[in-house]
Amino acid sequence: MTRMPLSATEDDNQDERQGSWPYRVHPTGWFQIGWSADIGAEQLVSLRAFDSDLIAFRDPAGDVRVLDAYCPHLGASLAHGGTLMGGNIVCPFHGWEWSAEGKNVRIPYSKTVNRAQRIRTWPAREIDGLVYIWHGPDPLSPTWELLAIDQVIERAGFADRFHGRPVDDLRTWPEARLHPQFITENIVDHAHFHWVHSTRGPTDLHEYESDGVFFQVRHRFPGQGDTRLMILASGVGVQVWENMRYVGRPPLVPEEARAFKALRKWASQFYDDDVAN
Repeated sequence: MTRMPLSATEDDNQDERQGSWPYRVHPTGWFQIGWSADIGAEQLVSLRAFDSDLIAFRDPAGDVRVLDAYCPHLGASLAHGGTLMGGNIVCPFHGWEWSAEGKNVRIPYSKTVNRAQRIRTWPAREIDGLVYIWHGPDPLSPTWELLAIDQVIERAGFADRFHGRPVDDLRTWPEARLHPQFITENIVDHAHFHWVHSTRGPTDLHEYESDGVFFQVRHRFPGQGDTRLMILASGVGVQVWENMRYVGRPPLVPEEARAFKALRKWASQFYDDDVAN
């Protein structure tokens, strides 16, 4: 999710932290915009993502729908005073009704509807208590589907060793501003585990591979016998991510260079941009 800058100074600081960021567009993929529990029946929820004001709601079948927030008639915000009636969104300004597919289905003071006008819809998915929308060059046609966490674990071959934790036991940082790639790059950053997560030393990154939209790594952690890692949500990593500056050509040492370069090459597929370096 993105949020509006609080001030010109904050915006300037964000520009400074871009560093040598090589892309001009948001990445392609599925992005969490909320939690299932936050979108109730007969409720319009105001959101902001990808520089757009959005609304989320549940249709009569209970499925989450996400649309742009403004009525095409005269620009009223459907998120402020809009209501749901029979599965349609009712504009608070003139009562125009819009379907979950963004079509105008009723104008209360006219015998006709405006078939030429539509509200942009965003493909949405609800998995494991999280709500996602698709962002990409073709906004209506996702090129791949999300997996539930148990499917991810099974794919990685850890189904017999993974013990999940309930969603309500998680800690979140909703105001954090950072590129998603910063988080992804941590999976090949063998040295940060010691400095951020207090392992006994850097890990041994002994295997990594890319497979389409997946990038999988295997670490051996320093220690004797059956070594296990518990990463506590201290917020140290978030603090680093929020205040770091992207380095396009980092001076990597041999122990980290190959994995970092492989991950960045893999990540480039998610940017519909021709200026990557």
